[in-house]
Amino acid sequence: MEYFPFFFDLRGRAALIVGGGEVARRKGELLSRAGARLIVAAPDIVAPLAILAENSGGKAKRREYNAADIDGCVVAVAATDDDSLNRRVCEDGRARGVPVNVVDCPALCDFIFP
Repeated sequence: MEYFPFFFDLRGRAALIVGGGEVARRKGELLSRAGARLIVAAPDIVAPLAILAENSGGKAKRREYNAADIDGCVVAVAATDDDSLNRRVCEDGRARGVPVNVVDCPALCDFIFP
C-alpha cells in the first residue's frame, strides 16, 4: 500500500496553497470545506480563491512564495506550473515536517487528494 488512508481534522488550522490559478482554487475549495484556514501565496490569485482564503479566516498573499509561508501550517499544496517552485515547496515542507501535496506529481507528494 503506497498511501495510508486517514482523515485529518483541519478545522481552524492553516493550510498553505502556493499558486493562484484554477487548480489551486479547486484544492482550496476542498480544504475550505474541511474547515481549513487558507493561506494562499502567489503573485496572481483568481478572485474566487482570494475570497475563499479571506472567508476561511486566512489570507491571500499576492506575492512570490517564500519558505516562511509554510511556518504554522499543518499541510501545504503546491499548485503551480513551475516545477522548480513546486519542488522547493516540497523540500521546505519536508524540512519543517509539514506534509505536502504537489499537484500532478506523486513523487513529490506526502499525501494525495481522493
